[in-house]
Amino acid sequence: MEDPSLRDIRLFVASVQHGSLSASSRAFGLSPNAASLAVKRLEELLRVRLLFRTTRTISLTAEGEIYLGQCQSLLEAVDATQSSVGPLRDELAGPIRIAAPSDLGRRTLMPMLDAFALEHPGVQLDVWLSDDLSDVVKTRTDSAVRYGAMMDSDLVMRRLCHSHRIAVASAEYLRHAPNITHPRDLAQHRALVWQRPGRRMVRWQFQQDGQESEVEVRAHRTSNDGAVLRHWALEGHGVVFKAHLDVAKEWAAGDLVDVLPQWRGVALPLYLVLPGRGSRPARVQRMVQALVEGFAALQADTPTTNNPKAQSPHG
Repeated sequence: MEDPSLRDIRLFVASVQHGSLSASSRAFGLSPNAASLAVKRLEELLRVRLLFRTTRTISLTAEGEIYLGQCQSLLEAVDATQSSVGPLRDELAGPIRIAAPSDLGRRTLMPMLDAFALEHPGVQLDVWLSDDLSDVVKTRTDSAVRYGAMMDSDLVMRRLCHSHRIAVASAEYLRHAPNITHPRDLAQHRALVWQRPGRRMVRWQFQQDGQESEVEVRAHRTSNDGAVLRHWALEGHGVVFKAHLDVAKEWAAGDLVDVLPQWRGVALPLYLVLPGRGSRPARVQRMVQALVEGFAALQADTPTTNNPKAQSPHG
């Protein structure tokens, strides 16, 4: 059996309450015969008569009396459900699921989210950190932080900040390694390579004054977790090619050295990705704004040129 529409049920109940089909139609801002048609559709669907109609009055049949009580209970349950969800839409309360790359998430995103949650204690954070790119729609993710643009018309993207990759290594590693003056020299070095199933990022691309250079590196160690790669670089195991945001602190402190200060990896802008283009709960909208503001402030404070303390031992 086909399910009746909620609007037809509301019109039926309102007609009984108003004692008039036309009056209930007007109460809903509909044409005078809208309620009459709604009751007719219900009767055809149920195969019973619900109302006795005259030119001036209506009255319930025995079946209509039973159906009215059930409809009233149904509408009370629906209205209660909508009332319970409403505050989650309009107030800063309820769950937010956000996904982000592991290294950026732990070091940069989490302090911003902690501050947001402290300011809005009604929000329940559900944070997924992984360098694997999950589908934000299928996983019901409210937002995801991603490096690089995603060509999907069903997604909304907000740029958080500019970024680019940078090749860095520890001073200890560079003391005993061959000189690096051009990207092609990296082919002779131990590379710490990010990977995902079926793909290892062994082709590193650089730019300098409009000139481009690509080198295929030799993977010494691989991982699908950017935090592991950064740790290996700090421990002196080789050169890593990472977003400069991920290594900015170590770079500024001199713990990691920009091995090609005259070259820059290709642009790698950071985006906040949101599913769909419809309205969003207030909590999600406010979190988006908090992250946009947080990353704008971070970019203003993040060094974009090589720190004098971090110069290569070879230079």
